Amino acid sequence: MVYKCCRPTPAAHVKTSLPKPGCKTTKTTSRTHHSSSCNTKVISAGLLISDMKPNIFTMIQFLRYLIKTKPNLDSMFNDMWQDHVKSINAKDVKVSDSPRCVTFIHPGLPFWSFELDPRVPGLISMLRVCEDSLFFGVSQPISDKKDETFLLILKLMEEDYIPFHNAHEYTMTREMYDPDIPKWPLKVKLGYTGRHGPLVNLQLHFYSAENDTLLMTRTQNITFVNIKTRRLDDLPQWFAKALDGKETAQKNVQIERMIKPDRTFTHKATILFTDTDTFQHANYLTYVRFCQRAIRQAVTENMRAKQQSGGASLRKSGCPVKITADVLKKGVKSAKIRYFKECTIGDEVVVHVWEEDDKPFWVFFSVESETSNANILRCQMSLEYFSK
Repeated sequence: MVYKCCRPTPAAHVKTSLPKPGCKTTKTTSRTHHSSSCNTKVISAGLLISDMKPNIFTMIQFLRYLIKTKPNLDSMFNDMWQDHVKSINAKDVKVSDSPRCVTFIHPGLPFWSFELDPRVPGLISMLRVCEDSLFFGVSQPISDKKDETFLLILKLMEEDYIPFHNAHEYTMTREMYDPDIPKWPLKVKLGYTGRHGPLVNLQLHFYSAENDTLLMTRTQNITFVNIKTRRLDDLPQWFAKALDGKETAQKNVQIERMIKPDRTFTHKATILFTDTDTFQHANYLTYVRFCQRAIRQAVTENMRAKQQSGGASLRKSGCPVKITADVLKKGVKSAKIRYFKECTIGDEVVVHVWEEDDKPFWVFFSVESETSNANILRCQMSLEYFSK
């Protein structure tokens, strides 16, 4: 198996999967695994906190300072937040404190979501709907108090905690690609599914609002970095008191580092200023876009090689050959994504792409920055496509 179980632990014990130069490695079959004796630094949400570039935390602290000291900016920030929430045009919103969940009707997938086939919505488009729904759900008030929202994010930010994506897991049903099942509007359910140290778990379910058919599930965990200590401190006691025991279910994303084979197909990319967010690091969807472009380039080059050589593929060079254009058009069945370390403007990355012999409809990605000392792991993703 490419993915192994990785049990999140409290902040003091969360370790990075990246080895320091000189760490011992052990060989097992065709994979290389890092020795547990390697002494590494605290990591989560893809962020090696002690190695973060100072400008990111400087920007965060500056924004927090402005929001705390400038009422006009505070008002503008809240107005922008509320305007975006209103623009989602959700209806029939229902909020429950215990269990902690929000249900609502989302307008659904926009027409431009359908890319390779009129029946198949693109992965990025589906992820954007997930993000809109998450944004809307966590901003819903639980009480009459202004800062008592679903996930209490504003209260956490007041105490200098900033949220980051850590890992996502997606499951799409076959009905997502059935043209006879309406994709607009969608019924959405967001639930709080527990926490472990600085990791907070959430789950989104998407149904066709017309017949309650399940279309997609996203399970994720996010983490909160304390910008004063620059560490993954446990969340405040009041947060635990407010949410513990209110889980809709106990769900967690458990994704560990993949070990890529010696031969892979590679695609290079540069982080542009348009790829970054408020915190000056690459938005998490940027890595997914890079991976999608890489597999599409691999498929295109393999098609061209077959045409030029009378049927010979690029398999020997590490290029995936089981994932074809026809497979891509069948739609993504599942996706697993883990974020390891942030990228900033100008960073260059290499997307490694490969396939496994015993998984004909899977493709695997590792986004890395190559340096003279060692590769820096940024993000890893696996995609499984439907076979029919």
